[in-house]
Amino acid sequence: MKRFLLLVLILFVYFTGKSQTKTDSLRALVSQSKEDTAQIKLFLNLSSAYRSLDADSSLWFAREAVRLSEPIEYKLGLQDGYNKIGLVYSQRGNYPAALDTLLMALR
Repeated sequence: MKRFLLLVLILFVYFTGKSQTKTDSLRALVSQSKEDTAQIKLFLNLSSAYRSLDADSSLWFAREAVRLSEPIEYKLGLQDGYNKIGLVYSQRGNYPAALDTLLMALR
């Protein structure tokens, strides 16, 4: 039983640290990129990476992707951004907002 708990603890620490490294790397890339589709994709990747770690951060990154996608009419960025926002709303239990946002992703 002790070995099992130790294994679970080691796996938890490993995967938590790995997620943090990924988010740190993506944040560094965002600070170096200019406002274009590459930065939008980075924001969308950060939103995905933070969804299980911090829903507020995930929501912020998805909203930034949508904000940057609107003026250049980047449809893939808008769709994916609204989708990620809807997933966070659903995760929080705000199903009416999730439905509205996910429907926006389909337009």
